[in-house]
Amino acid sequence: MGENIIINKYRSGLGNQMFQYAFGLNLEKRGKTVIADTLWYKNENRLQREFWLEDIFAIKLYRDEKIVEKFNACYADRRIGTKVLNRLFPSTCKIYFEANPFLYDERALKTNKKIVYGFWQSYRYVQNVSEKIRRDFIFTNDLPLQLQEVRKNIENCNAVFIHLRGGDYIDDAANRKLYGNICTPNYYNKAVSMMKSRLDEPVFYVFTNDRKYAQSILGKNEVNYISDYIGTTYEDWIDMMLMSKCKHAIIANSTFSWWGAWLMENKKKVVIAPKKWMNNWRDTDICEPDWIRL
Repeated sequence: MGENIIINKYRSGLGNQMFQYAFGLNLEKRGKTVIADTLWYKNENRLQREFWLEDIFAIKLYRDEKIVEKFNACYADRRIGTKVLNRLFPSTCKIYFEANPFLYDERALKTNKKIVYGFWQSYRYVQNVSEKIRRDFIFTNDLPLQLQEVRKNIENCNAVFIHLRGGDYIDDAANRKLYGNICTPNYYNKAVSMMKSRLDEPVFYVFTNDRKYAQSILGKNEVNYISDYIGTTYEDWIDMMLMSKCKHAIIANSTFSWWGAWLMENKKKVVIAPKKWMNNWRDTDICEPDWIRL
């Protein structure tokens, strides 16, 4: 395996894939040849996530399954043991494990390890390669006919998207412990009030994986639910594309709506995000400095 080759391991949903891609671009910027490892989506994908990047954007990842499988056979199945070895014998271990998924880590970009393993959720990784990211993350698929009119309406008004993550954030005990009770009714009500006070004639569009939960949170606020228009043709990228066409955003503690907000082209956009991202992490630099934290 060449001196400058490094394997970038992908896993989880679309928002996380986009951060992992941005991190790979950081490595390429420093002269690394980055091989994409997407085998998680075949072998370990208990959540049934799909790998979307090459289907929805005009990008093509560099793959070499022989190299990937060789290193996975040695290390991937012994992750805990590998992390211990990394601490005891750092010069012999081949994997760089992300220390904190929400803080920028310069050491990760300088590593001589052969595999990088992490989520890399910091705005600074994106900022480093922002021009290329904006060129690469242009949706290539067109919307279903019934949603093209919705997109036109969003583009022609002062649209604010609101993202509420219910479903797995509530129903799954592990997720609830990590992500629950952060984006509360108080958070959303304050955020909606702030948007109304700052913007002229805002129109709110709600994106959610749990309509019943969203209605219980937003109450009597006048909003438009995207789920009213989608029907049976829904795929993850559709929500993100429509989010990106809005002018302002109220996001959840979710990388999915983070990217929806980041991709918005309005230079005067107002983005409101929760102060806390996860219940067991205090320090984060996931959000852009000019985003409002509530």
